[in-house]
Amino acid sequence: MNILVLTKQFPYPLHDGASTAIHMLCKGLVDAGATVDLISLNTTKHFYDGPVDIDDLSHYRDIELVPLDNLPTYLGGLLNLFSDESYHVSRFYSEEMKKRIAEKLSAKHYNVVQIESSHLLVYLSHIKSCFNGRIVLRAHNVEHIIWKRHSQRLSHSIYSWYHRLQADRFKQFEDQMVREVDQILTVSEHDAIYFKVLNSSTYVTPIGIEINSISVSPKLRKPVYGFIGSMDWLPNHTGLRWFLDDVWIKISVEATLIVAGRGSQLYECSDRCVKVLGEVCNSDDFWNRIDVLVVPLFSGSGTRVKIIEALSRSKLVLSTSIGIEGIPAKDGVEALIREGVDAWKEAISQIYNQWSNYKSMSEAGFRLASDRYDYKNIAATVYGSYQTPYVDRLIKNVRDQRVI
Repeated sequence: MNILVLTKQFPYPLHDGASTAIHMLCKGLVDAGATVDLISLNTTKHFYDGPVDIDDLSHYRDIELVPLDNLPTYLGGLLNLFSDESYHVSRFYSEEMKKRIAEKLSAKHYNVVQIESSHLLVYLSHIKSCFNGRIVLRAHNVEHIIWKRHSQRLSHSIYSWYHRLQADRFKQFEDQMVREVDQILTVSEHDAIYFKVLNSSTYVTPIGIEINSISVSPKLRKPVYGFIGSMDWLPNHTGLRWFLDDVWIKISVEATLIVAGRGSQLYECSDRCVKVLGEVCNSDDFWNRIDVLVVPLFSGSGTRVKIIEALSRSKLVLSTSIGIEGIPAKDGVEALIREGVDAWKEAISQIYNQWSNYKSMSEAGFRLASDRYDYKNIAATVYGSYQTPYVDRLIKNVRDQRVI
């Protein structure tokens, strides 16, 4: 089986959740017996200028990178007001990308085109014009919900209005286009509920990671707290700023916080016992230093890969309900879920003062990750769904009827 995967950023190195999600599913599909080619936008924000012929990328048969400068600008945002398009979507359109997709589909036979992210549905009609196989959207999030939630937390009325407008436009685009794909893979039950109303061929395929076979017991020393995430993603920036200013500075215990991720150097605060690692080449450098992962997110959708990684390494997770959304962890069993400044301050202090009491919760989190998020099992399920020849014939028949 030949699969063509389209991505809005090159999924390597594995410094963010989207890259990890794409990398692990593609690797698992190849392990299951598929051949996978990749065409990726190489955007200015996530530009990759390294080699592609390395062992970490050897599961791809072929890789094509399409450069695109799609950074948002004030002028671009202003001009967008005179159209009815979502600025979040239009920035990912490229004539060169359109050309490369057509050339690849005409040169090789593919059974499946797998589109990673709703942003790339901007190419859907073009794909349909030159491809009769199965078109699958892998939805990492319900994208417009991220921007709607973010707009609600903006204090400046103009900015809030603009982000709300873009969220509404994205919703209109997303709702229309997801009806036109043949299959949707969501990363969580929560997202599947939304998409299934629009497209009945919606299935939950959690984000997979490599699971260590042995749970690592929490260290007996006082716990170290950690935050990891790319600061150029607005929900991360907003959440960490809230945590530092409203929670961390006001706690009564002398705990240490380690912050890692792209752009995190801006958050250096030596007077608050905050140590900043910046962007780490190997995430082990971060995980080996911390005991508790804090996830103070107030907007977003989909599943936070870093939470799954934390659970798989027996780290205790302290999150908002939105942060842990999509992961079936129960409060007080596999993780701690708290809302509001006072509840977070209390949780930080309780964990610090009663650390030995949280070993069982860390072990329960490890079991959850092992049972649900092993990438090989997830990819094998996806591969099996792609092997149904009847569905391919049905898709072609329906398309032929539409043409008629």
